[in-house]
Amino acid sequence: SVASSSDGTTFVAVAAPITYNGGIYTSTNSGTTWTQTSAPTNQNWRSVASSSNATKLVAVVEDGGIYISTNSGTTWTLTSAPPVLWVSVASSSDGTKLVAVTPGVIVGYSGIYISTDSGTTWTQTSTPTDQQNWTSVASSSDGTKLIAVASAEDYNNGGIFTSTNSGATWTLTSAPDISWQSVASSSDGTTFVAVAAPITYNGGIYTSTNSGTTWTQTSAPTNQNWWSVASSSNATKLVAVVNYGGGIYTGAITPPPSPSLTLQFLSGYPLLSLYGTLGNTYTVQYTTNLAVSNWTPMLIVPSLSVSPFQMIDPAGVGQPMRFYRAIQQ
Repeated sequence: SVASSSDGTTFVAVAAPITYNGGIYTSTNSGTTWTQTSAPTNQNWRSVASSSNATKLVAVVEDGGIYISTNSGTTWTLTSAPPVLWVSVASSSDGTKLVAVTPGVIVGYSGIYISTDSGTTWTQTSTPTDQQNWTSVASSSDGTKLIAVASAEDYNNGGIFTSTNSGATWTLTSAPDISWQSVASSSDGTTFVAVAAPITYNGGIYTSTNSGTTWTQTSAPTNQNWWSVASSSNATKLVAVVNYGGGIYTGAITPPPSPSLTLQFLSGYPLLSLYGTLGNTYTVQYTTNLAVSNWTPMLIVPSLSVSPFQMIDPAGVGQPMRFYRAIQQ
């Protein structure tokens, strides 16, 4: 596994001691030269994540725990996370909010864990723990919106779960119950891309542009052993890799159109019409002064079911000046 700073100058890579010693290596010149860190070389390193400036790092070990670094990898500390089969980890851009997954092989410990203090302490979340074969996790840049995928194979359940509150609660999405292997997120957590291998069912690449509420299968081949996927910050550029000689694919997501509002008056009341993408969640806000960035939420429209969606603002009657806007959650 490998992770990058947001500007692409600093990398961190982990190696497992399969044929030779493993360890954690860093590069501060975009990969030209590499330096081995003080991390143990006998651990089966599996996944690594980085803050945007690569100062705070987190790496997980199969049957070995979770390690963190707060000085760009110079020194590493074993955290209090249980020594279970960790397979994937993700970080917020500031490195304070972390999320890690372990598949359902150790009863009582498997599931999704979160940390809100840069990995010092970890909390097991309320997701299913016994039969979910968790394989990958991703995070928005602020660590609020999370997504975790599980592979449907053997006796394990698959599926894609999302959280909009930093992992406090999780929701099973409408994505098919197939063998999900990897997931990536846009920086704002509105667009996801997930890949599935044809282990039990057909695989493929799926995308969501409404934070996981609905999913669309792309034109990518369904018989490829999809292994990993990554995304640009706005999710318009994607790259996915295939295991066992399948190659590397690139793709793009056309972002949904921005929401729009129209304003009319009905019996003296401001009547707003919201136009947006069905299934997306929008917040309508208002302000009385455009000179300051002080927008007040007026209404949240979860999972837009009709476009246009109309609403009345009773508080707007008789106001000398009032401005409205709609934003996608």
